[in-house]
This record gives sequence, C-alpha cells and structure tokens, in this order.
Amino acid sequence: MLTAPIPKKKSVGTPTLIVPAIALSRPEKKVLTKGQYVEYKCFSSPGDTDSPAYNIQIPYFGSGTPEEWLMFLDNLDKALVGQHITDGPGRYEFTERLLKGDALATFRLKTLEVGTRTVDHFNEVMARLTEHIFPVHAYREQKRFLRRFLKKPKDWTAREFVTRVQEINSYLVFFRTETQEAAASLPEDELVEALYHAMPNFWRNTMVLQGFNYANHTCIELLQFCERLETLEPPAEKKKKSNDSKPTTSSGNKRKRVSLLDSSDDEGNRKYCLLHGYCAHTTNECDDLKPMVSELKKKKAAAKTKRPRSVRMTGSYTSSSGKKKNYVHKDEVNSLVEKKMKKFLKKKKEKKNEVHQMEQFANTNLSENEDEKFVSSDSSSDSDSS
Repeated sequence: MLTAPIPKKKSVGTPTLIVPAIALSRPEKKVLTKGQYVEYKCFSSPGDTDSPAYNIQIPYFGSGTPEEWLMFLDNLDKALVGQHITDGPGRYEFTERLLKGDALATFRLKTLEVGTRTVDHFNEVMARLTEHIFPVHAYREQKRFLRRFLKKPKDWTAREFVTRVQEINSYLVFFRTETQEAAASLPEDELVEALYHAMPNFWRNTMVLQGFNYANHTCIELLQFCERLETLEPPAEKKKKSNDSKPTTSSGNKRKRVSLLDSSDDEGNRKYCLLHGYCAHTTNECDDLKPMVSELKKKKAAAKTKRPRSVRMTGSYTSSSGKKKNYVHKDEVNSLVEKKMKKFLKKKKEKKNEVHQMEQFANTNLSENEDEKFVSSDSSSDSDSS
C-alpha cells in the first residue's frame, strides 16, 4: 500500500532581508551598439526649429529592472518634449516604436483595455505598464528598506550615499500603491532619520557627544556634519599603520588590539590576526607574517635537500598484478643506522683513549729516588754476575 510522504516541518529562523525594487547600488552602464537604440534630434524650444538642437539616444526596452524602466521613461519624456509631440496618437506611435518583446505586448494590451488614444489614456497605459514591470508590493517594501535596512557602504563617501538615497526617494512617486492613494516620497524628517541610522556607529556616537540632534536638522546639514567627520578619519593605509603601532593587551590566549576606529564598526566586520589580534587585516593578509612564513619554507626546503637518502631493498612482495616489488621497513633502517653510529663512536672513543695514554706516558718524569733505585739495581746485578 502506497503512503504519502510526511511533509517536513518548516524551520523557523530569522526572517531574511527584503529585496527592494531599486537597490542601493546603481545599475551598470551599458555600452550601446548600433541597432540597440534610436537617436532623435531635439530642440531646446519645442516647435522652434531655429533653436539650439541636441541629440538624445533612447535604447529599445523589452524587459529589465524597475530602475532601467524609470530611466527609459525619463528619456522618453525628454524626447517627446524635444520633438514637440503633444497629441495622444503621436505619443502612442512614438512610444510603440521604442518598445519590444514583453513590454510591447503589454503596452498594446493595456491600450485596448483603456480605449481611445488620448493624452490622459496614454498616461494611464504607461502607469499600468509600470505596475506590470515592478514586482508585487514594490512600494511598501521599498519604503521599508529605506526606513529599516539602509546602511552606508564603507567604500562610499557621505555625499555619494546621501545623493543616492535622495534619488531613490524621488523614484517613489512612480510606484503603484496597493490602495487608491497616490504614491509619495518620504518626507524630510523621515528621510533624515533613515540617513542617521544608516551612518556608522562612530559617526552617530560623535553626534551624540557634540550635541547634534538629527531631528532638528535637514538632510543637507546632516551631510555637512558627516563630511566633517570624514576629514578627521585617516586613510585606510594610515589607519592600518597606526593600528600596527599600538600596544596589544593579552586576555587569556588571545591578543586583542584596542582601537577607537575599530570599535566604531560592527563586531561582525572586525578581522582577526594571529599575530596582531583584532585589527584591520586577517592572518592571510598580515604583512609581518608573510616574510616569516617564506623564510621557514626556505629552511624546510634546504633541510630536505641535505637529508641523505635512506637505503631501500629490505624486502620484497608480490602485488595484485603478479609483479614482484621491493619495499623498505622504516624500523629496520633506523636500527641499522643506530648500530653503525654506535660502532663508529666506540672506535672513535678507543682511539682517543690510546692517544691520551701515549701523551700521558711521554709527559711523565721519573723522580730521583726512582733513579737511584734503578742505578742500585743495575750495580747489584753487575756484582752478581762477576
């Protein structure tokens, strides 16, 4: 009897960060080739052909990110104004020539749903096409991202970060809401609060110490204060050298480096080095350990070249393929070397003792009594013989 598999329980964990429709990083600039865009000649004064002219390139749009669609709408609006196209049918025809693929099919479908081709209906069609390109709940999640999950990247300056956030906030008016209310950007006070909490901890602590209350300031004033803090921070290379020159304090088996700049970052972003402790680099990135490791490698390689080769051929065995192979036993080699060394040292010691005795015998002097005894014994022997 077949039984249905028991469904696995879903693990309850921490919720993942939301993915906004427009990310903090800017989209990469695409290099357009011929056939991927349409170039139009526009005039500074619409309808006046004698006014200064300029060219604008609008790439074809079939599908893409929401920000790419908003950039397409901006170029489309400039071209419509520069070409002085004000009537509804003209705008429909002009836009239809720039769309392709999924965007063109949706544009035609919404045009049939709306009805007659007027300027108001054209704006409604473009709004519905925007809603089709944007993900679901895009307006709610984009505002939630700005309020709760916004963080300044370390490699960005304060001006780059604030300018980008203001640009994303200006895009909110093009989103489609889930209710009948029109979309709106974040007000000034909410935007300042979001920017304040997105700044590094060290900057926010300095604001508190200096009595800078972000609620009483604008975005420009907050930006100017952050730029002053940027001038006080040393560059990355100077920061690394200053951290290396500071003393370390040992706590148990770990050596931690005390640094005000390191404490400003989150603990998850701090790096640990076996030699310097918590600092701005890891063990693999440490410039002090690299020469030490290379020197040890050279010594190890030199020791391997000087090591004598061991004697092999201490036995044999037959492999699975039927071939007879020789092998060497490590213990037998060690015992053989040990015996040879003992025999060599013993001979050397005996030879040293013989040399020492010869030198001692050569340096000895007989006493006078012993000389007399030796002479008397010689004389007595001579008398006896006579």
